[in-house]
Amino acid sequence: MSSLQSTMLVLFGVIIIGYVAGKIGIINENANMTFSTLMLYITSPLLIISSISTSESGTIPVNIFLVMAIGVITYIFLIVFARIYVKIMPLNKFELPVHEVVMVFGNVAFLGYPVFQSLLGDSAIFVSTIMNLPFNILLFSYGMYLFTKDMTTDGAKGLKSLINPGFLAAIIALVIYLTGIKVPYVLNEIFTSIGNITIPLSMLMIGSSLATIDIKYLFKDYKVLVYSVIKLVVLPVLAFIITRLIGLDTYLIKMITLNVGFPAASMVVMLATQYKKSIRSASIAVFMSTLLSVITIPLIEKYLFSLL
Repeated sequence: MSSLQSTMLVLFGVIIIGYVAGKIGIINENANMTFSTLMLYITSPLLIISSISTSESGTIPVNIFLVMAIGVITYIFLIVFARIYVKIMPLNKFELPVHEVVMVFGNVAFLGYPVFQSLLGDSAIFVSTIMNLPFNILLFSYGMYLFTKDMTTDGAKGLKSLINPGFLAAIIALVIYLTGIKVPYVLNEIFTSIGNITIPLSMLMIGSSLATIDIKYLFKDYKVLVYSVIKLVVLPVLAFIITRLIGLDTYLIKMITLNVGFPAASMVVMLATQYKKSIRSASIAVFMSTLLSVITIPLIEKYLFSLL
């Protein structure tokens, strides 16, 4: 069994446990709100810091500053693309922020790391971490703004909401990387242990949220299906074509193509729960795109990368 298949089984295993827990009443709406708050203020910020403090650069086959620049450009492109997408799609005010956020932010860590490692080697984990430095900064600033912009007309309060633990943790992680600061071992272990709770906790939330939805509806939400096709097929093909035309090397073409083609980030469900914005759409988007990525990621590797 490949590392990708193993990762998928783990993802769906935890989602199923969350689904059962939701069905029998162990995890209810109040529990999900508590999970969401816990992740927003404690586990996610510590995961962000530990992801940088534990990264090992090893032998890097590309210029790391070029990778940082590519990461910034990639997320700018995704933000513009997502803005155009939500203008075209017939989305209500609750679905709109969910679709815009999931189009930009993919599961680049929990799913991305094993995929990069299996296809490009151990050093690809570090390269991915650097390429996705904008992820955490943008998710907890731009992403949070999309969920909260219609909740207040006070600009000062809106700006204050962007200064949150996740955003501050992303800035700290960036400083740690740029300065080479070494986090003390004991402190790093604490951060890592607590931070690692984030992914399984978010998967439990997704499962328990799905428990409130008629299972037949999962495959009837055409908006999520359209999103999944664009995110998992159209974007990676587009990225592949653009990076080849630019003349980037094979390693970077593969990194960028995979990076934009990962399914929706599970932490989007956390934000949707926290701000009560179409939790159903967020959960279905994560579940459906993750399910379909089991097919699309191997196809990208087999057919697109064979052209290099």
